[in-house]
Amino acid sequence: MRRLATHPAEHHATVSHATAAVGSIGPVRLIALPVELFVELGLSIQSAASGPRPIIVAYANDLIGYVPTDAAFD
Repeated sequence: MRRLATHPAEHHATVSHATAAVGSIGPVRLIALPVELFVELGLSIQSAASGPRPIIVAYANDLIGYVPTDAAFD
């Protein structure tokens, strides 16, 4: 379970589940998430992928909120 910062006044919120979709259109790989990732997390996902870097699509199928890094809470 990942902590989400949904509003500056809230310190932490939790989400029990979220759906991610992965697909491709020709050589282009897509990762669709119902959140907005902090840039460090998006870059980490892209660098961990084998082959061409995937495109991360935010706000797909829902909008849960932001997914910050752990450092963002310090």
